[in-house]
Amino acid sequence: MALISTGLEWQGRWGRWSEKGARVLAPLVGVLEVSVPEGFDLADEDATRLFDAAVREFAKQLQEAMAAVEDVALVSVHWCGDEPAGWAPSGASQPRRRGLHVALIGLVAACEHVLHPWRQQQVHGEGKVSIHWLCLLDTASLEHQQRTQKRLAALAVAEGDALALELPSRWLLEESLGGTISALPLSSHWFCFCRLFGEPISVERISPTVNGAGSEQRTSLMVRFRELAHLQAMYVVLAGRYFYAPWGSADDCHPVACAMMEATELQLRLMQGWRVQDEELLFCLHRCSPRSKSGPDEILLTTACLKVVVGREAPSDIVMPAQHMSKSHAVLTASVGGRGRPRNSASRLRLHLTDTSSNGV
Repeated sequence: MALISTGLEWQGRWGRWSEKGARVLAPLVGVLEVSVPEGFDLADEDATRLFDAAVREFAKQLQEAMAAVEDVALVSVHWCGDEPAGWAPSGASQPRRRGLHVALIGLVAACEHVLHPWRQQQVHGEGKVSIHWLCLLDTASLEHQQRTQKRLAALAVAEGDALALELPSRWLLEESLGGTISALPLSSHWFCFCRLFGEPISVERISPTVNGAGSEQRTSLMVRFRELAHLQAMYVVLAGRYFYAPWGSADDCHPVACAMMEATELQLRLMQGWRVQDEELLFCLHRCSPRSKSGPDEILLTTACLKVVVGREAPSDIVMPAQHMSKSHAVLTASVGGRGRPRNSASRLRLHLTDTSSNGV
């Protein structure tokens, strides 16, 4: 496992620092696609109901499959991101889809076994919703750390000097000091947690925004450190992982949603109700030939990594040292509408392949 050493004490996939302190969990995460067939006419509220019903049905079947397998525990089943990619108004012809994450603890082979039935699309939600397992990500692996470091490099270029951390509001009741922005006391739980990574300048609580009827209320913290390296260390340890609250119920887990940005802009966005966005999988390309030893088994394009360069040697993102490969052989680029992210109802996913090879092969 590739677990960075900070103030956290790692035991297996668990990062601890205090008996009663929030724990960081690095689970295996199954990435699934939940979709309504193209051209299926649904009103927005009906689509939401069907999607939620399909996921409840899926979670029940997953629990039943896990009962027959030893040493696999379900941590969380949750939507990836705040808005679905490719979501369309009623009557539109483009497909409607959402990314779903399933966090598991157990051996890789056992987790793959319980998810295997969904390798082929399974129908749920009154027969109107399909669920398809795309891949399994190990958030304790070296590959996860490398992907996070790559995202961090892009954020550093953007001069991010503050980190936003989104949490369930029920986890910050003691820190509820009133006002739109309030500085957490030095003795507060979450200030002490941030201190694991370095010396904070400030940890500010941004008042929760209204997320709609029936939605869980969430609160954002904005963290700034005296040294940028400490901020980056916190981001690398938390990105893509989960929090567990030992003071709550036995299953009180929450996916970590964190983002780096320039402090003034970040504060303004959070005050305006901006939701800290999770990374969402857009495309997962699988290896066709199992006998090939060159390159990874899967290539992922996400909302945080929209372009992947494939070539014979570094600095290509995917290095495949084969004779027929050029130094920079091809570029894979994902796009959603005209903006590169799934943010509006008119967005449409596309995958572009650009040949940059010297031999045209």
